[in-house]
Amino acid sequence: MGLTVSLVSAVLGLAVLANRGVPLRSIVRRLPSRRPSVDDQRELVEAVAVFTELLRDSVASATGLEQAITNSAEACPPRLEPHVRRLVARLQYGRVDDSLRQFASEVDHPSCDFVVAALLMSVSHQTRDLSSLLTQLSESTREEARLYLRVWVSRARTRTAVRIVSVSLAVFVGGLMLMSPQYLRAYGSPGGTVVLAVITTGFSAGLLLLDRMSRFAPQVRLITDRSST
Repeated sequence: MGLTVSLVSAVLGLAVLANRGVPLRSIVRRLPSRRPSVDDQRELVEAVAVFTELLRDSVASATGLEQAITNSAEACPPRLEPHVRRLVARLQYGRVDDSLRQFASEVDHPSCDFVVAALLMSVSHQTRDLSSLLTQLSESTREEARLYLRVWVSRARTRTAVRIVSVSLAVFVGGLMLMSPQYLRAYGSPGGTVVLAVITTGFSAGLLLLDRMSRFAPQVRLITDRSST
């Protein structure tokens, strides 16, 4: 009976870890969640780039910055459209600089902060070459979006390798349990149990490290909402 329990514990311990089961379920939920996180960041940065280009094209033909923002809201990407429409609504009854700061706070991304900073400079210092500045910002923002894509591709390779190793380990342990149970008999002893605990601990530690590697460090914001300070 003790040997059976030990064998079952061995299979469950290794297979559950290999398949990212209950003990590491929180890790597993975070690992696949990194992909939408990177995709969301890339989508947001691309939306900021499109919004910047729309502003650049509208600044030359519009009568002012507020009108340019209003015109840009009509063709704004869906990822950024709710924030831009709220910005347009706030511009109708609030100060331009405060409305822009609230917009940057809602989007919560450094790329948008640079665009808002350029607009704030245009409001306070009457920048004449705003169109050229917005062009440079849109180019750098698109380059950042390409960087997010390269990061996602590199991390996708790591995730694929981890899945292959995990599934292979689970199949190997299950095959041993079915075809050669005497091979796992050593884990029924006290010493074997200790070895099994070390193996499972090392495997879980590896998954923890991989999860930590997949996280994004928070980026430093350039602009903050005055109401939050």
